[in-house]
Amino acid sequence: MTFATPYHAFVALAELDLLRTHLESERAKVLKQRDTLRSEEERLSAEAAGAHKKVVEQRRILAQKEQEIAQLTSKKDRVLAQRDRTVSVRERQSLEKEAALIDEQIDQEETAGLSILERVELEEKLWPDQKKQYDTQIAALREEIVQHELAAVDLRARYDLLGEQRPLVVDALEPELRARYVSLYARDALPAVPVVENRCGGCHTILTMNELALLRRHVVVSCPECYKLLYSPV
Repeated sequence: MTFATPYHAFVALAELDLLRTHLESERAKVLKQRDTLRSEEERLSAEAAGAHKKVVEQRRILAQKEQEIAQLTSKKDRVLAQRDRTVSVRERQSLEKEAALIDEQIDQEETAGLSILERVELEEKLWPDQKKQYDTQIAALREEIVQHELAAVDLRARYDLLGEQRPLVVDALEPELRARYVSLYARDALPAVPVVENRCGGCHTILTMNELALLRRHVVVSCPECYKLLYSPV
């Protein structure tokens, strides 16, 4: 890889690392968004499962209520059969009273059962549309998740490609500048930044006239505040 001047190689390396940093940041954002979407998908899936479970549970409660009514009816039949067999007036009256109490219980349970049945029928009627809405939302979220994962893969591939090109650009630097750059890069993924409106592109410190004059002559200078290497785009 060849450059017009060593300074051009320095600028190319600085902008390559700037782009890599940007790609890495964008990938982190994409992955964070993907994780947020996954959490939302899990929430909706759990909510849908809970809504369906509620319908099933109401149907179970209704079946239990019907069983209780059947048991009470059977008990009433046994009491009436026992009444029909007894000859004691007092015992017959006691059994008739017990049967009447059971009748009251049956009426109460049937009233409660009808209320439950109304809720069950309403929820079962609404459930298909609710399920369709949940399925649609979950499918849309899953599609978004796939798109974010593909975007993350693409960003990673572009980042890696720049990483493969990077050693060639580093080799094109003058030895002294290469040593400075490599030393800074070891602790800072972005060791060089452009000058923007006479300010350091990293910490925004205003540069002196002397520093700006050196930059115009393509002399690499360091920011007096953040110590990043500075350059003017060529």
